[in-house]
Amino acid sequence: MTEPGHNPWLDPGENVAPQPEVARPRMVSTGPTQPHPGLQAQLSGLAVSAPSPTPTQPEPPSPGVWIVGVHGGAGESTVSELSPHFREAHHRWPQPPSYGSVLCLMVARTNAAGLHNSRAAAREWAAGAQPHVVLLGLVLIPDAPGRLPKELARQVTLTSGGVPRVWQLPWVDDWRLHAPGYTALDTTDLPRPVKKLLVDLDELTSLNISKENPSL
Repeated sequence: MTEPGHNPWLDPGENVAPQPEVARPRMVSTGPTQPHPGLQAQLSGLAVSAPSPTPTQPEPPSPGVWIVGVHGGAGESTVSELSPHFREAHHRWPQPPSYGSVLCLMVARTNAAGLHNSRAAAREWAAGAQPHVVLLGLVLIPDAPGRLPKELARQVTLTSGGVPRVWQLPWVDDWRLHAPGYTALDTTDLPRPVKKLLVDLDELTSLNISKENPSL
């Protein structure tokens, strides 16, 4: 009779080494992960045009992430519909909470204006102008299908150095048919980079909750 847990195909004296767990690839930081108060927001000469620090929105459901579009048409509404824990910031930094901090994710298009505004907003955050904001990173959404021109690709690299992390999403043709507030976004068959974004944000949100609540 075979003993429970015994494999009859192995020599009784043969020891089988346990298989190591496959670790999930770690997220790589592309730039600063916290503000540097000594930095001057206007030092680079970029106009900090977005987002405005005046808030009007309630806090998102906990754990929640504010989606901050750094310019009009950035894709803020679309990204905010990817998860019930996301909330549109309407191109503004959210208001300081009564305690703790708020998680924010910037969103921009990959055209020159979008990248320029991304650097300006990142500079404002890095200078400590929004000390209550925990910036998770920047989502870049293509402004057109196809590969980026070399100059825009260079600007993406430059912009990446000013934020903690960057997620570059692919062109999703179906999103052109989505009308925020009128039609629901189909999230049943998302491209792999979009799924990775959601997994990464879930992990980052959990890490930040653990930092603010060590007893949990």
